[in-house]
Amino acid sequence: MKQSDGLISSIEEKVRALIRRFQDLNVKYELLNQEKTQLEKQVSEQEAIIKNLESKIDTLKIVKALESNEGRNEARLKIDEILREIDKCIRLLNR
Repeated sequence: MKQSDGLISSIEEKVRALIRRFQDLNVKYELLNQEKTQLEKQVSEQEAIIKNLESKIDTLKIVKALESNEGRNEARLKIDEILREIDKCIRLLNR
């Protein structure tokens, strides 16, 4: 009888340890999930900033091209390209 009591006691302690471990891991999982969500938000914000900066770079290139005589043709080509892209978007919206 004592041997079975000791075995039951040992099993109970192992189950308690497993429950504690499960709870600890569950808390860690929630924290990691929150961190992942926060990092995804940061990535999204950084991507928006990058797109904005790329747009500013394109604008600056156009301005610089317009300032110099050599860049006028390049600027016209870029403006034509932008207008074609706008026309394409308008056609897609009208469908």
